[in-house]
Amino acid sequence: VVFSTSVTFSPPHRGVDIYLFVVGLIKEWSLERKAFSITCDNVRAMDVMVARLKSYLLSFGTLLVAGYFFHVRCSGHILNLIVQSGMKVIDKSILKLRKAINYIAEGIEAKDALVLLAIIDSSFDFSLTSEE
Repeated sequence: VVFSTSVTFSPPHRGVDIYLFVVGLIKEWSLERKAFSITCDNVRAMDVMVARLKSYLLSFGTLLVAGYFFHVRCSGHILNLIVQSGMKVIDKSILKLRKAINYIAEGIEAKDALVLLAIIDSSFDFSLTSEE
């Protein structure tokens, strides 16, 4: 049986406070002997909470392999950290590319304006050279 929930609570978000909150939910839902693993963000407060929660649940003797697989890191959070790190590396290149695209787009708009002017004013000389 898979049990999944998302909970929010007011600060402070210290590991001990999170642990007390989670243990309260585990007791309320009678999950002491049913919990197998937990997945959460990869922040220090969660590491503290998981360590305490693991010790608490080990006292019931129901965690497999002495709780070795209890804490499952959130792959979405890990992937986000990887992407953010990669974005820092290519950030300047992306900015340069955006400027180049804007330059080209503005050039096209200027050319279209000149063509429109030539249509409106038949005396307007709009001859392109091979350099354009």
